[in-house]
Amino acid sequence: MAIRRKGVSLVFEQVLLFMIGVMIFASCFVTFSLYQQQFTERISQDQLNEIMGSVSSVVVDFSSRGQLVNSSVSLNLPERVGGAGYIVELNSSGLFVYTLGSGGIESFSPMYGINHSMNLSGRFSSVHGRELLIYKNENEIIIA
Repeated sequence: MAIRRKGVSLVFEQVLLFMIGVMIFASCFVTFSLYQQQFTERISQDQLNEIMGSVSSVVVDFSSRGQLVNSSVSLNLPERVGGAGYIVELNSSGLFVYTLGSGGIESFSPMYGINHSMNLSGRFSSVHGRELLIYKNENEIIIA
C-alpha cells in the first residue's frame, strides 16, 4: 500500500530544510567574522608594539650617547598595520603609535630612561613611505 503525501507538506519540508541551512550558514559566517575581527585587532596591537619597540630603542640609545655626538638611523617599517596606515609621534610626553581609520588602535610609551634635557619631537606617517628617519642633533632627537 502506497503512502500518499500531499504536495503542500513536501514543499513545506523543503522550504524548512532550506531555511535551516541558511540559518546554519549565517551563524557560521557571523561567528568567523567576529573571530577574524578579534584576531586582526590583536595582530595590529602586536605590530604597533613591535614598531614602538624598534623606535624607542633607537631613541633611548641616542639619548645615552651624550650631547656632543650627532647620529642618524633609518628604520624600514611596514606600510600598513592590520590593513591601515599608522602614525608614529614623538614628543616630550613619550612615543605614540596609532593606526588611522575608524577602529583606531594605539600604543604609548612614556620613554623612561631618557635624559630630561633632551628635546623629543617629530611625526612619521606610513602613508608617505616606509622609511622612518631618526636623527640626533646635540640635545634634540627628531623623527621624520
